[in-house]
Amino acid sequence: MAAATLRDQPGARGRVGGITLLVSALGRGVLSHHARAHPLLLLLVGFGLCGVMPTIAVTTVAELVPARRRGGALGLRNAVVTTGGLVAPALTGYPVDTQGRAGYQHAVLLAAVLLALGGTAAVTLIDPDRDARRLAP
Repeated sequence: MAAATLRDQPGARGRVGGITLLVSALGRGVLSHHARAHPLLLLLVGFGLCGVMPTIAVTTVAELVPARRRGGALGLRNAVVTTGGLVAPALTGYPVDTQGRAGYQHAVLLAAVLLALGGTAAVTLIDPDRDARRLAP
């Protein structure tokens, strides 16, 4: 049996990854307003489920990009992802510093909004067939 390709599973990249981000955003959004409503479950969903997308993103880039450009594409993807590690402490720290305890709620809510934007973009913009045609040599 031949290995499955992106064309065999059109929703396996954008929709699955995007939906995990949207569900994660929902978990964080509910957690930021209703911390007493099953907080452990909301923490698991809100902070754990979004970890699916980095794996999906790496495999998508590796499958879509031609071999001669793959290293550069994966390096660029890593550069964009690690930039979040530089920006996130400031985006989280500012509301916590200025608002105290309420700042944590606002930081979690901001993360939920960013996850929702990313999830929506993934569901609507990722099209493996189109992208493979555009990147073909």
